[in-house]
Amino acid sequence: MIGLVFPGQGTVSKDILAPYAHNSTFNERYALVCEAIGHDPIEHASTYGADTLHRNKTSSLLAVLASVMALDDLRPSIKWPPHAFAGYSVGQWTALFAARAIDFPTLVTLVSKRAALMDHSQTSVTGQMLAVIGVGLEAVESVCAEIRGSGKYIAVSNYNASGQYTLAGEVDAVDLAEIKLADRAPKKIERLSMSGAWHCAMLADIAGTFREYLNSFTFDRPVAPVFDNVTGLEIADKADALRDTLTQHLTSPV
Repeated sequence: MIGLVFPGQGTVSKDILAPYAHNSTFNERYALVCEAIGHDPIEHASTYGADTLHRNKTSSLLAVLASVMALDDLRPSIKWPPHAFAGYSVGQWTALFAARAIDFPTLVTLVSKRAALMDHSQTSVTGQMLAVIGVGLEAVESVCAEIRGSGKYIAVSNYNASGQYTLAGEVDAVDLAEIKLADRAPKKIERLSMSGAWHCAMLADIAGTFREYLNSFTFDRPVAPVFDNVTGLEIADKADALRDTLTQHLTSPV
């Protein structure tokens, strides 16, 4: 069986798109991404520094574009369609594109709107994310619960693997978690270069707006099952159920 899994946003470098410049569809697709961002992000990074690539909308759209271009290169070498699609975080949207539930312009529009709303959710209370490797889940969740008990918000936002988790929360809460988890002999603790706290309750205020926005878009039936970040189950191909899942994806852990 063949399944395709698309990555989420992460640390983005200026050469992320270099392998795909030869592709005949690259210029057209990159132009749509530049229009959504409001400038050419690679040129912008050359002028103002690579940190500009870590802005939520920029890193989301570049991750999506790189995945779509990689898919174009891969497609001739595999039987199409594969048996299933999945994606990590914003990669869930790339998976829907790959499964032909949405076209590329719609993908860019929806990911751009999603990023803008996510950023808006952080304007009153700034959030951060913290990767923790080598500490058991019970201990991680106990630390989060203890910090929440003190009135500061933090929670597990990504269950990546056994002993590998990401936390999202208010900056003060992340500061505390880093100190407390350092006493648990972790293999690694690292602040992530994200511009906010994603996949947690700090995004609850924008969920309704995003759900209403999704009503304006049509989703086609996927050519193969697409599996959900939130439940791990196949996403329903009924439009309203899909919109509900994609909205829940904002506030639920991956």
